[in-house]
Amino acid sequence: MRPAMAPPPQTGPDALRFAQAELTERLHWFIRLRWLAALGIVAAALGAALVLHVPVPVGALLAVAGAVVVCNIVFLAWTARLIADDGSIPFPAARLVALTQIAADLLALGALLHFSGGVENPVSSFFAFHMIIAGILLAREMAFAQATLGTMIFATVVGLERYGLLPHVHLGLFAQPGFYATDRVWLVVLTLAATLFLLVYMTTAITGRLREREQEAAELTREVADKAAALERAYADLEATQKLQVTYMRRTSHELRAPLAAVASILDVVDEGLTGDVPPKQREMLRRVRGKVGHLMGLTDDLLTLLRARATPPREQFEPVGLDHIIENVVTLLAQRAEQEGVALSTEVSPALPPVHGDREMLTQLVTNLVANAVKYTPAGGSVRVEAEAEGDRVILRVADTGIGIAKEEQPRIFDEFYRSKAGREFTSKGTGLGLSIVKSIAGAHGAELVLQSEPGSGTTFTVRLATADRTPAT
Repeated sequence: MRPAMAPPPQTGPDALRFAQAELTERLHWFIRLRWLAALGIVAAALGAALVLHVPVPVGALLAVAGAVVVCNIVFLAWTARLIADDGSIPFPAARLVALTQIAADLLALGALLHFSGGVENPVSSFFAFHMIIAGILLAREMAFAQATLGTMIFATVVGLERYGLLPHVHLGLFAQPGFYATDRVWLVVLTLAATLFLLVYMTTAITGRLREREQEAAELTREVADKAAALERAYADLEATQKLQVTYMRRTSHELRAPLAAVASILDVVDEGLTGDVPPKQREMLRRVRGKVGHLMGLTDDLLTLLRARATPPREQFEPVGLDHIIENVVTLLAQRAEQEGVALSTEVSPALPPVHGDREMLTQLVTNLVANAVKYTPAGGSVRVEAEAEGDRVILRVADTGIGIAKEEQPRIFDEFYRSKAGREFTSKGTGLGLSIVKSIAGAHGAELVLQSEPGSGTTFTVRLATADRTPAT
């Protein structure tokens, strides 16, 4: 059996409390509206008698208004007594209060109708208002029961007046004298009854659809909330795993670097002949070993740098950093290497370049990796140019070379860890494939945009857009 009160669209303690609070507010709204209805009856009775000179029984109408006031006081006290600690009324009690209020209103409306013209008074249309409210608050069966009650009250008043069992008050405004005593009044009753039942049907149908949509929305919200919670847990687990991986890799890299440095030192001692003469063939083997050890040490250093980049301090700890000074220091540091490789290294930095918002050490590493990478993959006779300029609230850093370039199909992977392009591997065996991964990590930590433009054989340009110090980038 369906409940008389329309159930809440959701289940669960929070949803139940919300629905009960909403229903409680509606019941209080009825009470507040009833005060206005009582005042309206008084104003209409006095206005009709004193201003319009309509022959209405003022005393009886004022008595109806008084009865409405008394009922409202009872309802106010009743609801106040039923309110729980959370400020709402439980559903069973709220259902009874709502049914009683609507029934009392319909009875009061029937009495008002009798003393103000009966069938010839358009105030009968107020029955429709109560049917709409019943259709919203009550289940369909109970709403139709209210429509039946309203029809019976209206038909009773009209019938008693039609057959002379109750005196009829003729207003002389909307109908001819004697209309109330003809069988035509039953057409009015039938019309009102059809209107009331049609209103209840339409209101309950629309309300039912809305509740179904609310139920679907509530279920979807719960699913989204559950998935969001699951994603949050997965993200927390992933973050914890990444922290463990970073910690492990950092310790491993440190542990590897110390013995590698010791091996390199020993090889230097042997190669220099401090332990005795070394035959040419063994010396060549030693140099190869030293090269491999040097590569491993470079790989270890790059791993440590990548880990530091991923552990960049929070942006709240960033500070204003002069990118022009960083560029100057990096170019000075790499100028000798570029000269040895036969590469022309130049800069073009706009004067009064504003400071950027970031970590100085990491930004130095970013510029160093970009410039060193450009020098490494530019053939002798080529050039590398470092540019920096202000553009709105951003500082644009460009590192452009005339080197070997990167094929289109390889560009999406160029920032992957340990990845080196085919042309890069053919051009030089040096490199760990971590330099651009470090650049991407540092750019991401600074909320910077990193753009690659390259054509095979025509060179490569990396563009980094960094936020100025007076604008904190969005997280």
